[in-house]
Formats: sequence, C-alpha cells, structure tokens
Amino acid sequence: METHLLFLGAGCSVPLGFPATSQLASEFEENTTNYYSTLFKAKHDIEINGFNYDVENLLEYFQGFSNPRYYLTRKGSFASSLCKTQPISKLNPDQYCLYLKNELEEHLITKCFKEGPEIKKGFKVFYDRLFAKISGISDWKTSVPNWNNHTFEIFTTNFDNSLDTYAVESDTEYTRGFIINGNDEVCFNPELFDRTAYGIKIIKIHGSVEFSKLEDGIIISKIPPTLPGNLHCDKKIESKVMVYGIEKILTIEPYLELLLKLKKSLLSATKCTVIGYSFRDEWVKTMFEEAVKEKTPENFSIDLIDPGATKIKESLPKLKSFINAIDMPGQKYLELES
Repeated sequence: METHLLFLGAGCSVPLGFPATSQLASEFEENTTNYYSTLFKAKHDIEINGFNYDVENLLEYFQGFSNPRYYLTRKGSFASSLCKTQPISKLNPDQYCLYLKNELEEHLITKCFKEGPEIKKGFKVFYDRLFAKISGISDWKTSVPNWNNHTFEIFTTNFDNSLDTYAVESDTEYTRGFIINGNDEVCFNPELFDRTAYGIKIIKIHGSVEFSKLEDGIIISKIPPTLPGNLHCDKKIESKVMVYGIEKILTIEPYLELLLKLKKSLLSATKCTVIGYSFRDEWVKTMFEEAVKEKTPENFSIDLIDPGATKIKESLPKLKSFINAIDMPGQKYLELES
C-alpha cells in the first residue's frame, strides 16, 4: 500500500466556494452592525502587533477577551505579568467580545458548511482529480483514485466540510481520528491513523465546522453544525468551529497528538504535497523544520502549489532547499475551469 502525504491550506478550499481566512474576517467586518468600535479595536490591536488580520486571529482575540483569566493562565507567568490588571484574577470577561465571538462563529458556520447534490458533485470532481494526479494515474482528469493500492494521509488547517463530505461519498474506508458516541461526544483516538485499512485519513489540526465545545469542556459533533448559546443535553454550547487549534495550547486534546502525528508522517515520507498554505502557523512550521533536520533534498521534497509559492519559499530559509515552488492555484493545477 503506497501512502501519499498532503497538507492542505485555505487556498485549496477556495476553488470549492469557501472564502480564504482574510476574506472571512473582511466579510464579517462588513456585515457587523453591533459593537463596531470593539471590532475596530480588535482589528487595530491585531495589525499593530504584526499579526495578519484574518479570521483565526480575530476569533482568538475575541475568545481571549471573553475569558481573559483562562487564556492568560494557560500562556504562563510571563504573559500574565504583562497584563495591566494585576493580579489577573481581577480580570472580568468583556461582554462585547463574547457577543462578537458568538457572531463570528455563526458567520463561520454560514460560510464554511455547504451541502446539496451539486456541491457534493463539485467536491468529488475536485478531490478525485487531486488524488488521482498525485498517485500518478495517467488519465487523472477522468479517473478515480485507486483505493486498493493507495492511501492518502491529509493534514489540513481548514475546518470546512469538503474533505469530510468527499470521504463519505468516496468508495473507500476513511478515518478522522475520532469516533462519536451516543451523546454526540467526540472521542479522539489518534491511533486510528496508524491502521492501514483506510484509503483516506483526514487530520484536521485546527478543528472542524461540525465541532462544538460545551460549557464543561466536552467536544461534540453535529451535522448540520449547531450554534453557540444553544443547549445540548441540557448543557450550553460555549464555542464552535476551531475548538482546539485556535487556542494553540499544546495540552488541549488532541492538538499535541495531531502535531506529533504530522512530524511522524513527515519523517517517514519521501514527498509532501502542500496546496494553498503559507506556513503561518508557527507550530506547523516547526514540525516541518524539525522533520527536515533528518532529511536531505535528495530523499525528501515538498511540492508547494500556491499562486505565491516562490515568495512563500523564500520566506522559509530552513525549508527552502526542499521546496519545489509551483506558482499556480489549486484549480489551475488540476486544470479545472471553476
């Protein structure tokens, strides 16, 4: 069984009708009418400190101010000491940020969850071509992947439902590294990724649109996605979408396990195909950089497919010699009109 390693960023989902992370933030800003001064301050604080104004950083900002003591405690004594309010136990949640967090999560659900026969057909055409081409099928434009002899291990920072929907529609077994019990509770089991029976292995590093976190910390899965503030089994839904990734806290299950799985897969691979990803996540970039320490450009390569691939390559000195930059969007790479 031949295994193909892929890493998919937001640019890979754009041809499927999903907005990029920066576009998600801009659209939310345009449609927000309440507490606009709080939103403007968030945008200013994010940009003045050198961060990209995108939906991940915006959501992290609102999450943090919605529960500042929790996040500062998790970030340690240094971050806590920089806070103007001392001791940080005196900090109170910002209700405006809590409101905007819930609104932003609802916005994400609206934009990042798609269903319907034509949409499923589009997902299937796109991923059939992608996996057939990567596996070396000569007539990949009109073929489906050879599930009997090939496994596709797919890491992604995307939280839309395109890959999950494709996996259900494909003619192969798949795993996402968790099971769902009778109460819709997500039970993570990264060991599922080590089994060879699956044709598709989906590793969502930043969570999924179907995930919700309850007030007691339990993560549930519901399709169609549920909204924050609703009840589930008499428990309030606290937050949505990027449940564990956005916090960037390694001890929160299963964030650490998934990052280590990424490094393990990189170490055993001879090639990784990266589509629409700019390596902005420091933890993800670190896993790539750590893995290539044991590699040479002769035994490992990274095909980077993105309109700005060459520019991204130049910004990654530790990975530069391993990257083959392909300056085109995913849809052009797959020769798709739209």
